Amino acid sequence: MRNCIRAGYKTGGFRSRRTYRGFDLRDGRAAGAGSNWLRGDFELVVSPALLLELERVLLRPKFRQYVTELEVRAYVGLLRRLATIVGDPPLIVGLTPDPGDDYLVVLARASGVQTLVSGDRHLCDLVDPVPPVLTPGNSSIVSSCNATPASCGR
Repeated sequence: MRNCIRAGYKTGGFRSRRTYRGFDLRDGRAAGAGSNWLRGDFELVVSPALLLELERVLLRPKFRQYVTELEVRAYVGLLRRLATIVGDPPLIVGLTPDPGDDYLVVLARASGVQTLVSGDRHLCDLVDPVPPVLTPGNSSIVSSCNATPASCGR
């Protein structure tokens, strides 16, 4: 199995079905990439800072219409239990147009993942990013663990 990273947990990840990154947060069922990850089709690599940011964002009041605080904590707990957690590497600034995204690129590079997954335009618009960036809805996320993906699945 090759390393892949699911990163770039931005507030726009919710859909009307209360799904986030391959999981229905109301009942915990995995779908799409979430199901593939739980089956072991790819390795999900996260860091303590990434998990803290994810929880902080999902606990914002505007998300209560989609999920409860308990559901958010359960989801982040699942990631803490089952994902590969690597240490937060030292930050390198200037890697992306958005300084808030630099840590995602640093994390991806430091952990040796093959793919960074994010829907953030600041990351998707990078020219020849290392590692390559795919969007969360891209069907080639799992297959990209065995091949070189196109930037953001384009």
